[in-house]
Amino acid sequence: MAEESDEPMNEQDLSREQWLRRIPDDPGGLLRRKFKYYYQRKQYDVPKQQPW
Repeated sequence: MAEESDEPMNEQDLSREQWLRRIPDDPGGLLRRKFKYYYQRKQYDVPKQQPW
């Protein structure tokens, strides 16, 4: 994020900082979505067995 300094942030930096704060901090969420995605793909990627 923003580095600590004595200089005030300009309008663009402030805007970017506010935008980034709107993103929820959920470190495990990405991993959960990844496993869910692969699990759902695995259900549809099962090769169809041919009948005898």
